[in-house]
Amino acid sequence: TLLAAQVSGQTILDELELAAAAMPKNSGGFLHVANMTFTIDARVSTSVQLDGHNTFIGVKENAERRIKDAKINNKAIEPDKIYTVIATNYVLRDHGDGHKFQDAKFIVQDFETYTDAIAHYMKALKFIPEKYKDCENRITIIK
Repeated sequence: TLLAAQVSGQTILDELELAAAAMPKNSGGFLHVANMTFTIDARVSTSVQLDGHNTFIGVKENAERRIKDAKINNKAIEPDKIYTVIATNYVLRDHGDGHKFQDAKFIVQDFETYTDAIAHYMKALKFIPEKYKDCENRITIIK
């Protein structure tokens, strides 16, 4: 199911860093985003720290990050600002794939399944808008 929560910009930046940690390998923990853009510099070694259960502990202090130029609605993510995010309960609340979202303040929990949300959105569209016909280039990867 889907949840809505408020989290800090720093949490978003850290969770994106975790999502990109396995690159160039595939990872089920890779986060897919909307209203957001960022660059992953895969040439940079991951600075993500995990515990013995592969759960996110944090990012090494003062280490270079793989995530660059992260923006929400074309504005740089501010670490101290609070943002509203929507994600599955698996990732946001249940810490699936090692994600923590440690400062998450839940606004609405279990409001809809993600498949129902997609179906409702598609029904409401009635047609596919032009903006969805081409790649939106939300994520850029430097290899």
